[in-house]
Amino acid sequence: MEDGGKAPAGLGTLRAVLAILQWWGFNVTVIIMNKWIFQKLDFKFPLTVSCGSGKFSQSLDDGDDVEIFEQ
Repeated sequence: MEDGGKAPAGLGTLRAVLAILQWWGFNVTVIIMNKWIFQKLDFKFPLTVSCGSGKFSQSLDDGDDVEIFEQ
């Protein structure tokens, strides 16, 4: 990192892949949770669940992932 303070290209790619896998994992978890809520709890308000899971995922995002894509 002595060449201007930038990380090697391979490290940036790895961080991007890890961020995508994390995003995918959270989405799969939310889908499974929503299915469980509707089937097991017999919840009748899908908009409430959609808004709640959207706010939950927004609360997990702290904005640090933006630097991954900057060159």
